Amino acid sequence: MIITIGRFAKQSLATLKNSLFGIGGIALLVIIGLYIIGALIKPARWYLVGIASGLLLLGGGLLALSYVKLWLNDQRMKVSDINKQVSNINKQVSGLKKDISVIKDDISLIGYDILKEQDKLAEKVSRLENQSSKDKIADQSPNDSIE
Repeated sequence: MIITIGRFAKQSLATLKNSLFGIGGIALLVIIGLYIIGALIKPARWYLVGIASGLLLLGGGLLALSYVKLWLNDQRMKVSDINKQVSNINKQVSGLKKDISVIKDDISLIGYDILKEQDKLAEKVSRLENQSSKDKIADQSPNDSIE
C-alpha cells in the first residue's frame, strides 16, 4: 500500500513536472500555498509572504530558464536540419561534378574521333586531287601539248 502511494506520488510529480509549467508550476503552487497559509496565520504572515515572494521570483526564473532551454533545443534542431540539408547538397554537387567530368571526357573522345575522320577525309581529297591531275595529264594528247 505504501509502495503504491509512493509510486502514485512519484507519477503525479512527474506528470506535474512535465506539464506546461514544469518546475515553475510546482513553485507557483508552493507560493500560492504559502500566501494562503500567511493569510490564515497572522503572526507568521510577513515571513511567509517574504518566502513566497522569493519563491515567486525563483519559480519565474526557473520557468524562464525552462523556456530558454526549449528554445535552444529548437534552435539546435533547426541547425541540425540545416547541416543535413547542406550535407545532401554537397553530395549532389559532388555527383554533378563527377557527371561533368565524364561528359568532358566523352566530349574529348568525340573531338578526337572527329579530328581522325577529318584527317582521313583530307587524305582522300588529296588522293582524289592527285588522281585527277594524273588523269588530266594522261588525257592530254601529245599534239595538244605542243600547240
